[in-house]
Amino acid sequence: MVDLCGGVLKELIALARNVVLRAQRIRGEKGPAQPEDVEYAARQVRNTYRAGLTQEQYQELWRLYSGGRFVNSEVTRSLMQNLSLLGYDGDDAWWGIHPIARPLLEERADEFRKTG
Repeated sequence: MVDLCGGVLKELIALARNVVLRAQRIRGEKGPAQPEDVEYAARQVRNTYRAGLTQEQYQELWRLYSGGRFVNSEVTRSLMQNLSLLGYDGDDAWWGIHPIARPLLEERADEFRKTG
């Protein structure tokens, strides 16, 4: 779950909550969460990204995913605000696509390759 959250505490909490709720719904108090519970929780959180991304945002994420360089623009700022694009500080600042959002790009890869 830590890898999926991209270092965003809010996402880690949402994932953990969804994992626990699903495990309790399926197994009651009989056992710990299973990998399929984590996969389910990731899909739930991913669906919130799917519902909120515009075509323009998808295209910018694809450009970055394909190795494009970060450009400070209205679109990239909106992606950072909705946490689809994460900024990391350190000696050299860098940006990365939220790990939970990456599969959304992979689902549409053929579409982007045709238009790109």
